Order: sequence, then C-alpha cells, then structure tokens
Amino acid sequence: MRKRYCLATGLLCFGGLGAEAQLNESDTTAFQVRASVTGVHQRGNVSYQALRGNATLVARLSENVAFALCFLSTNLRRKLDLRYFAGVGITGQLVRRPRHVLKLSAGFVYETSQFAESTFNNDAYTGDRRITVTRATVCATGWHYLGEQTVRLYYGLYGQPSLADRANYRIHLNLGTDIKLGKHFSATALYSFSHESIVVVDVLRNDGLLTFGLTYTL
Repeated sequence: MRKRYCLATGLLCFGGLGAEAQLNESDTTAFQVRASVTGVHQRGNVSYQALRGNATLVARLSENVAFALCFLSTNLRRKLDLRYFAGVGITGQLVRRPRHVLKLSAGFVYETSQFAESTFNNDAYTGDRRITVTRATVCATGWHYLGEQTVRLYYGLYGQPSLADRANYRIHLNLGTDIKLGKHFSATALYSFSHESIVVVDVLRNDGLLTFGLTYTL
C-alpha cells in the first residue's frame, strides 16, 4: 500500500506538468502505458473549475526511465479555455535507499494554450488568445521516512521555462507528509503551490492550496 501511494506522489509532481513519468521502485515491467482524468468544479462565492487529462508511455532503460506524454487541461480561474502539450523525457534515481528516495526527470514539451481573453500581463503576448511555446522541463521528486517510519515526508518540484523567452516560465511545488497515528489511522497534509509568469490581466500568477485529513486503512 505504501508503494502505491509513493507512485501517486510522483503523479502530483508531474500533475502540474501533466504526467507521472516515474516507475515505482518495485516495478520491473519494461513498458507501461498510463492514463488519467481529474477534475474540480466549485460554485458559490468563489467559482472554480479545472479539468486535466494525461496519457503516458513509460519505458525502463536499466536504472533510467524514458517517457513520452500528452496532456490537456482547462482552468476557469486562470481563464484558460484549453491547454495541451506533448513531449519526451527521461527519469533517473539519484538516491535509492529503504528510507530515502530522490528522482530527477528532464525533458521537452511542445505546448499550446488557448485563453478566454487576449490581454496579458506581458505586452509581447497581448493581441492573440493562443500562445504556442516549446519548454524544457526539470522535475525533482522524493520521499523520506523519519523516526520508526511513523512520519513520511514527500515533495515534488518542477520548472518549465520557455526555450525562446526566459520571461515565460512555470513553477510547481508539492510538499506533503503522512503521520502514522496507530495501526489503522494516519494523518495527511499536502501543500501545493504553482506560479505562471504569463497570465491574463487581472489573473493572479500564484496559486496555493493546503489539504489535510485523516486516513483509515483496513
């Protein structure tokens, strides 16, 4: 059960990127295909809607993992009608110990974003609702057990700078913890932060979200 959750953590890091491109430590499969769709819809004083879908082909190359991915998303708050990209990359393990794991991924994606408006915080992009860009992608993910393996810290950090314009970049961070409270109960907390340098005028560039709760396992 633990290992499956660690695999999901990798998806959170590349969830901002659009795909989880890492194999679980116990996986020996040479090739894998993965797909997922997630969405959020909220109405009231604050309206929010987002949809994400991705598909990933993963291939193990000795200790490294090569991947190809495609991704699409929408985001009402950011006035993003549709964003889609495709790319390739490779993941390697820098640290692999029973209590500590650290992985680094790098790749390139070709991205198109269609916005609801054409006025941006950077005049170089104003006038066209569509922005097309090639990005480099770097992602670091890891987890560490503390004490008698009652506390687990995990994190994911990635950056996506444009190859043509250094003022156009994206950053995403996930930082979470699992705390074992007993045989069946554990407490969880996750903080997610994202920053986009190019946004529609009057849209905030930063997003932060903190979630927490209790988990019961049979």
